[in-house]
Amino acid sequence: AYAIPEGGSNDLGVAGYVAAMEEIASQCGVGEVPKRFQSIFCATGSGGTYAGLLLGRNLLDWDDGITECYTFNVCRTSEEFKLRITNYK
Repeated sequence: AYAIPEGGSNDLGVAGYVAAMEEIASQCGVGEVPKRFQSIFCATGSGGTYAGLLLGRNLLDWDDGITECYTFNVCRTSEEFKLRITNYK
């Protein structure tokens, strides 16, 4: 059995959203898709999605101010999420 935490917020879940950023990057510049997105938005209920998107963006060297990631918390306060996401282990 594999225990899945709230929102899938563990190493595997975060890695999934890093992979999602890699997939987004692979589709950029194809057809009518822009070469880079200016903004990526997601909802945050446990922090894993946003943590993975930020990590993926940084690993792609997209942390240069062109592509910003934004999240909207659906529970907890923004201060709690800032601590939870920036201290993700």
